Amino acid sequence: MAGIVALLTGKARALRRDSRGQAAILTALALVPMVGMVGLGVDAAQMVMLKRDLRNAADMGAQAGALAKISSQDVTASVKKAVGYNAKGAITYTAIEATPSTGPGKNDPYAVRVSLNSVQTLPFMGIFMNRSVALNAEATASAFAGAANCVVAMDSSNTSSLAITGSASLTMKCGAASNSKATGALAATGQYIDVPTLYTAGTVTRGNGITSTTTIAEKMFALPDPLGALPNPSPSCGATQNYWTKNNFVETIGPGCYSSLRSSGDLTLNPGIYYIMGGDVQVDANAKLRGSGVTLIFLNQNNPSSPGKFTAAGTSTIQLSASTSGTYAGILMYQQRTASYNNQTTFTVTGDNTSSFQGAIYVKGSMVRFTGNSGMSTPCMQIAARYVTFGGNTNVTNNCPTSSGAGAFNGKLVRLIG
Repeated sequence: MAGIVALLTGKARALRRDSRGQAAILTALALVPMVGMVGLGVDAAQMVMLKRDLRNAADMGAQAGALAKISSQDVTASVKKAVGYNAKGAITYTAIEATPSTGPGKNDPYAVRVSLNSVQTLPFMGIFMNRSVALNAEATASAFAGAANCVVAMDSSNTSSLAITGSASLTMKCGAASNSKATGALAATGQYIDVPTLYTAGTVTRGNGITSTTTIAEKMFALPDPLGALPNPSPSCGATQNYWTKNNFVETIGPGCYSSLRSSGDLTLNPGIYYIMGGDVQVDANAKLRGSGVTLIFLNQNNPSSPGKFTAAGTSTIQLSASTSGTYAGILMYQQRTASYNNQTTFTVTGDNTSSFQGAIYVKGSMVRFTGNSGMSTPCMQIAARYVTFGGNTNVTNNCPTSSGAGAFNGKLVRLIG
């Protein structure tokens, strides 16, 4: 602006004696409001973008805070981490409320309110007015009851952490979820898939077998560990033994500590908790393993990264139901959380057409490979594992007896409410 004024002052006398000069003066004067209008337009567009970015940061912060709240994590730290990833420029927090005191979600125990302030200098106004603009954004998010899930794959990064592929046929009256953020985190290319929801923090690889009534939810927040509140087992075990029921033998044993269990014949487990200290539970071809009111807990106190696993042959008969009382009520199998996954730690859950399972299989560090059979009974079963794969024909209705201690993982969904 100063340059234009100087130009007009220095040349004015010469120009006004020339008709062409008079036109130049008028043109120069006309440029002043035009430049101003362009500058104000640039500032207006910049302000819209800045407001949008600040609101996006507040939205993400509120949702992260609500998710942290239902996951029993640090709400403030989660909010600031999410805002930091999404905010542009310096941010001032005017409020982070784990229970909002005002606005939408006031006094909601599941809600989190985030209010942000940002001082920005606009390109045009900053030159001529030498002042900044204060922007504000506020968002509130809350957790709501979501679809109940029977299956949660907890790995956060790998492709196909939950896989329903090949000739697999899966029918469930409860959802299946993958916490992986990867593209193709949930592979749903099996022959037939009829579940209420396929839910993932990443994306779903879709096949033609998914029914039209299945809701697909992609790029969602990862779900909290559905059994994270369970305490770590700490049994007092002395000397343990490998127990093997050999072919043609019919035996019954009671709860306690074992190095491993193997059935090549017919083995019945009396009700109670069976601590498997370092070894496996194995059911051979044509063998039987039965037990009502039992929990199998796989531990390795000498090598916590390598507890044992459960494995069964497809022609075996397995009839197991979980404990119905105590700390681990509803838990059929529990593997030490510190397990490191490799192909040797896969839980193979299968059986013949007279087999049945009731209860939760919780192996946070390992894989569950479920190979169903058209006659297998799984009316009340849940799986929470690092990886989950399905093959064969599986029908999980999840109609659990009221006294079983088992049931679907009742998840919560987080969404903005203000």
